[in-house]
Amino acid sequence: MAEGPKRVALTEAFHEAMSRQRLVAAVFLTYRFAPGFFEQEVLPAFFDRPFSSDPKVKLAQLEAVLQERPGSVAVYYDANGLKGGEEPARLDVGRFPVRLERGIFHSKNVFALVEAEEPDDEGTRPRKLLAACLSANLTQKGWWQNVEAAHIEEIEEGDDTFLADDIRPFLKWLREQPATEAPQKALDEIRAFLDKRSNRFTAPPRRRREELLPTRFYWGRSDDGTPESVVQFLKRTTRRQPQGWRMEVVSPYFDEAEECEPLTELMAAFGPSEIRVFLPRDDDGKGGVDPRIWDDVGERGAKWGRLPKDLLKMGKAEDAALRTVHAKVVRFFSLRPKREVWFVGSANLTRAAFSGKANRETGFLVELDDIPPGPLEFWLDVDEKKPKEFEVGTDPDEPAASGGTRLQVQHDWSTGETKAWWDGPKPSPALVVSSNGVEVFRVEALPSRAWQALPGDDSKALAERLKSTSIFEVAGETADGKPGLLLVQEIGMFRKPSLAPERTAADILKDWAAPSDDRRIEMFDGGEATPTAPAEPDEWRPEEELAPVESLFDRFAGIFHGFASLEKRLVEQLNGRNDDGAAYLLFGTTFSSLASFLKKEKEEEIEIDPVNVYVSYLCAKQLVATVRKAGAELGTTFLDRHGPALKELEAQVEEPLAGLRPLIAGEIGSGGAKFLDWFDRWFLRRATPAGEAA
Repeated sequence: MAEGPKRVALTEAFHEAMSRQRLVAAVFLTYRFAPGFFEQEVLPAFFDRPFSSDPKVKLAQLEAVLQERPGSVAVYYDANGLKGGEEPARLDVGRFPVRLERGIFHSKNVFALVEAEEPDDEGTRPRKLLAACLSANLTQKGWWQNVEAAHIEEIEEGDDTFLADDIRPFLKWLREQPATEAPQKALDEIRAFLDKRSNRFTAPPRRRREELLPTRFYWGRSDDGTPESVVQFLKRTTRRQPQGWRMEVVSPYFDEAEECEPLTELMAAFGPSEIRVFLPRDDDGKGGVDPRIWDDVGERGAKWGRLPKDLLKMGKAEDAALRTVHAKVVRFFSLRPKREVWFVGSANLTRAAFSGKANRETGFLVELDDIPPGPLEFWLDVDEKKPKEFEVGTDPDEPAASGGTRLQVQHDWSTGETKAWWDGPKPSPALVVSSNGVEVFRVEALPSRAWQALPGDDSKALAERLKSTSIFEVAGETADGKPGLLLVQEIGMFRKPSLAPERTAADILKDWAAPSDDRRIEMFDGGEATPTAPAEPDEWRPEEELAPVESLFDRFAGIFHGFASLEKRLVEQLNGRNDDGAAYLLFGTTFSSLASFLKKEKEEEIEIDPVNVYVSYLCAKQLVATVRKAGAELGTTFLDRHGPALKELEAQVEEPLAGLRPLIAGEIGSGGAKFLDWFDRWFLRRATPAGEAA
């Protein structure tokens, strides 16, 4: 076998690509979707920072990171792409099912918009789009165990590339697929980045002999929007330059048919001088193709092949298990001139995948510009031995195309409202939605393709279950009574109970004052402090060894610093038109929001040090006023969307202040009320920074 492509775990490849970059928005496409695995093991690779090895702590850390950029991550998956026994989704990630009436949504892509971690000399953070085509589903087998294929391209601001123009119409199509009222912010941000580019390329320039073919993106549609097969795409984008080259195809799945039509079309289009096709076999040597296909490939002059055992082994031991080959690659290569072209993506060597009229498949056409020295060779070794038995392979990681449900459910944590959608041409039958065998609610005669609000009791029952799971069973849809799986869409996640360990008021101030996201998420890793028993008198240290007592100034400085840092982050969110990001910080049910701090401060300090509480609540009053002013000046939608919640927060601030005023005034003595009037007036008034005009 030739040296071949780089061998690396997908998570490592993306983590390397994210080095010194910070994520702006990411969209993941997959047929099979394992929500828990995605959140715990895939998503961390897209943040260039360390996370805890403890799963619970890691989720809390990811929750904290995503609160800074709500709506920035989304997954689009086939509506039938769920399997039982998976860990549920828990994070603020958009989850959008896609249902095709003909074929399946088989695309496997990553689109990650990133920007430089540090600004350049002009104070800007250059952005680029990481675009990847893969064969791997968002599952443990896909990202960790199988032999998969992937290619990552970078589209930088100002790049001259066909890819932006190729990808743009696909993302427009994708935007229109889900039935949802949830914002598709991540996809919109990526589309906006691509839309800044002009449509400069109406036709590829004529290629000079020494130039490489430009990388192109396939999604089943030609430039004019008509259906396009994989072979038609390859002919158009290569202008048949690989004519007469050697060709090999890695595909684990084939049709049950007399002829391998996609291979026949490839051979007719490119007339390869020599062909090898991967033959899937199980551990017992059984051939994973229709025996008629096995004969047809041989009769056409192609040779069946196998990948080297050292590539397939899961470990170094001689008896280590072999990995399943799930990669999909069409490879052309020429010895003179020395050139190599790949088509890598999601398409198996089947009619549904190659036709452009059934499945939605994606892939990259790539010509290598870093071919290693030495002669080019086939990846596949010839596999001449005919299997004694055949069994047409089916992907154990992909459920049947009818195994999901046409029911969609959306729960809004900010309003407590739940809506249902029936994706069928007629009203729905009677359906029972349950969790682990326990009925949650029932629906009947839902209108066709229209959202309908559920009764309040059903919404409350669902919300209670959503605290521990997001995957439900739906019964009553099919004649055999077999339930389908439903992944509930959740929005308004700033109101969902937090995954983070509960924090004290002092902890929250430290969270606010932390200089970076890294520092904030590191704070969760230490867990809750364990109180130590007081030392016996004879064990006390000499007075000179005792830690200095915190002064009144120290306490107030900590409060002011924490609130100043929180205000800065809030204004950044409002400037970025990130309403939900500001909502997380102000009145989210997370343990680091302003609302949570005020509750904790009142519970912990009001009997011990009412002055601390009074000052903290004055800071909160000033902060809320700043938010109102900033929202009005910026013309954001924040005040319109979250006005009622902001009023509730103001009431949460005013009530304790009104109760504390007479208490503190009495402690001051004569003139205490007048002093507080004076103190409040000057405290709430913004000081003019030194050097600025008053």
